[in-house]
Amino acid sequence: MGAIDYLTEEQLVALYGTFDRDTPTGCRNFAIVRLMAESGLRVGDIIKLRVDDVRRQNGQITHVRLVGRKGGQERMQKVQSWTGAALAGWCNMRTGIYNEKRIRGSVLFCTISQGQATGFGEGGKLHPGNALSRNYIWQFVKRAGEEIGIQGLHPHILRHTAITMFYHQCRDVAKTQLFAQHKNVATTMDIYVHTSPAEVDEVLMSMREPGS
Repeated sequence: MGAIDYLTEEQLVALYGTFDRDTPTGCRNFAIVRLMAESGLRVGDIIKLRVDDVRRQNGQITHVRLVGRKGGQERMQKVQSWTGAALAGWCNMRTGIYNEKRIRGSVLFCTISQGQATGFGEGGKLHPGNALSRNYIWQFVKRAGEEIGIQGLHPHILRHTAITMFYHQCRDVAKTQLFAQHKNVATTMDIYVHTSPAEVDEVLMSMREPGS
């Protein structure tokens, strides 16, 4: 399969199926991928999330708090109920690991194993509770993509997927720009608004003759 800009719904479902959610690593990585692919978060956002950035209403995870790149402006990112459920699954498993291994720190998507290499050529050893590296996230996303026949899958394609799906749902460029947190609407138009010739034909066919 050649280079892609975003995943289809079928590809996304297949990607989710590569993670064994009964294991700590699979549960954590599934939550990461789902959050990026459905909420448009960047790797930098994922790495910076802390446990207390997860917000609940009536017992359900509904938002995550994002802090600006320079630690200034922050915003609340709404998450879908099914994405919240994936996050809750990891939060519950993380709590068990935290108590068992006495993990220190409040990194949400933390490392799990003690004294074990990552397997992604990073060199050092893992210590429970540390933040995941960018390289680790890029490499496990790539490997998950290869399992379903997609070469070169990377986290930013997951972000592209979230934004493209959002636009296809609302067909509103202004709302999509806000969702993507783009400063310039041209970025939204040029990269994420994928319109096919069939969609143009559909609009033309729906137009009425002036004066009719």
